[in-house]
Amino acid sequence: MIDPNSAEPDITLILDHAGVIQQAVAGPSIAGEAISDWIGQPWADTVRDHERSGIGRLVEHARRGGVSGIGQVAQRFPSGLVLPLEYTTVRLGDTGGLVAVGRQPHAVTQLQTRLLDAQHVLEQDYWKLRAVETRYRMLLDSAQDALLTLTPETLRIVEINPPAARLLGAASENAQDTRAIDLIALLADADRRTLNDIVMRAQKHGMSNGLLQHIGDRSGPWLVRASSIPSGPVPAPLQLRIVAAAEQPVPTQTADSAAFADLIERWPDGLVTIDREGILLNVNAAFVEMTQEGSRDSLIGQSLGQWLGRRATDLNLLSANVERFGRLQLFSTLIRGTLGSETEVELSAVGDRDEAPRQIAVLIRNIGWHASPTPATATLGTLVNAHAARVGEAPLRAVVDETIALVERHYIETALRKTAGNRTAAAQLLGLSRQSLHTKLRRYGLEHASPASANQPSRPSSSLDRSSLGERPAGLQSRRTAF
Repeated sequence: MIDPNSAEPDITLILDHAGVIQQAVAGPSIAGEAISDWIGQPWADTVRDHERSGIGRLVEHARRGGVSGIGQVAQRFPSGLVLPLEYTTVRLGDTGGLVAVGRQPHAVTQLQTRLLDAQHVLEQDYWKLRAVETRYRMLLDSAQDALLTLTPETLRIVEINPPAARLLGAASENAQDTRAIDLIALLADADRRTLNDIVMRAQKHGMSNGLLQHIGDRSGPWLVRASSIPSGPVPAPLQLRIVAAAEQPVPTQTADSAAFADLIERWPDGLVTIDREGILLNVNAAFVEMTQEGSRDSLIGQSLGQWLGRRATDLNLLSANVERFGRLQLFSTLIRGTLGSETEVELSAVGDRDEAPRQIAVLIRNIGWHASPTPATATLGTLVNAHAARVGEAPLRAVVDETIALVERHYIETALRKTAGNRTAAAQLLGLSRQSLHTKLRRYGLEHASPASANQPSRPSSSLDRSSLGERPAGLQSRRTAF
């Protein structure tokens, strides 16, 4: 920020036409100088002798032309201080005197430097804005789903990407072609009010649920979601996302496919389809019941992770396994209902293609009615019971420490088995950092274990492997009666 005092002159002199000082005012930078002593003296007497002629030229130019150029002189003050000053002299009308304004050169230089700095910052902001616009345009054009940017008042199309242009029948994505598209006219009569509801919800909450819309001449519906783009004090533009691929034709539904869809709807287990971001595209009645939602429409467009036990962690594990292996089988978690219910479930998932799936089908099976322990739990109980035989053979602290290590190793192996050896995902399941998990893997000799070896439960034994649990100090190997 510029100092307000830097814009004030250091010296202001009121002169008569002969160059005699009538008044002298000092600025804040030299307020301590007694320049009032100059009153009544010729201005030329206050500078060095070789600069007297320069003062005379400043006075003469102002008297003849009304204003002089800038002249630099070494100003002598009554205290003996000598400062270089730049003076400009101005005539005060035809009958008035003259005003000489003096400023130190470094103040002018400082103002010029700050001006250049401000211009440099503006240029940097401009190029940053251009870079952001370029990246936004690249993301918009590379998106596989149809994306539209609309004005909230008139729903006029501002920006459009290639899939959306093909869907709406635009000749190209340029502004002239997109302005000619009337989005409202392309909607079915029953869908126009629905689109208005989507827009109002996005303006109020920043995002709307996905709703089915019939666009253009296509026979099938499209899932449309709206979100508000922050834009400061001006009305925020809206972005419509049409999930279905614009280039993929909507298949004609046959009697067999209709029967299959009806069977899926009546299936006792939950079945949903999501996109790569985990957004629900379709759900059956069983999943609606699990989530305790009132209708299917309240689920479409929401994230599946919202109802999973570990929310984003479970959803990320599901997506990562489908991305990496093409499928996921028997992944245990919870479904948390809106009204507070918790249902134990197993998830199985598969993508619509082996690499980079665009949609993922997830089967959600309710296993809450199972009362018998899982094989992994039974194995853990067998191991702990077998280890109880060491009571009396070693101090209690040693037995407790070894049992804790046994349980810890078992759950690390279970996490690795559930995540197919993905250590990052296993660390998330266990609530550990990746570094902490790596340390424990080295401690238990599992550092180089493959996913297949993680699937093998720990072998029950009356004594634990000292290399995996850590050798106890020699003093703890003898029998003790107290800790």
